[in-house]
Amino acid sequence: MTKKILIPLFILFLLQSCSWITDFYVLNSSKSPIVITFKQPKSPETTPYLEKLKAKSLELYQKMKPTPCPLEKDIKNGKYPEICDEDFKNCRTSNPTEYKFDREECSLELTLESNQAVKLFSICCSYTGVIDEKEDIKNISQSAEGDTISLIIKSFASTTQYKGIELMRAFKKQKRQDMF
Repeated sequence: MTKKILIPLFILFLLQSCSWITDFYVLNSSKSPIVITFKQPKSPETTPYLEKLKAKSLELYQKMKPTPCPLEKDIKNGKYPEICDEDFKNCRTSNPTEYKFDREECSLELTLESNQAVKLFSICCSYTGVIDEKEDIKNISQSAEGDTISLIIKSFASTTQYKGIELMRAFKKQKRQDMF
C-alpha cells in the first residue's frame, strides 16, 4: 500500500524539481541613465469559449476574461515593473510616477539609472534558449509589425531596438549562482 503512494509522490517530486523560471533583465552598466521602452504583444480579448460563457453568465465572464495587455495585469497586482540593483538584489516594485504605461500599445517606458536593472519578463518551466536559426527567420518574417515583443534602449549617444527573436538573442545567459 505504501509503495502505491510513495511511487506517485516520488514521480511528482521529480517533475516539480525539474521546473524553473527564467527571468529576463536589462542592466544599465553605463555611467548615464538610459530609457527603456518595452512592448509586449496583446492577447485576444475573447475566445469562442468566453463568448459562450458571456451568453450564459456575464458575471463569470467578467471574472475570467483575459486582460489583453499582459503588462497591465502585473501592474495592477503590484508586481511590475521590478527595479533591482546591479547584483539583481534589493528589488522593489516601481511607483507609478517612475514609469509610463500605455495600455493601448501594451508598452512601458522607464528610466534606469546607472547600475540599476529592470526585470522585463519571465518564462516558466521549459525555456532553454532560442530555437533553430532557420525557424527564427521564418517566425520573424511571419510576425506582423505590431504583434511582436520589442525593446528600445535609448542612451545619450545611441538608440538600440530589438524585435522578436533578436530580443531573445540579445540576452546574456547567467547562472543563478552568478546572480545570487
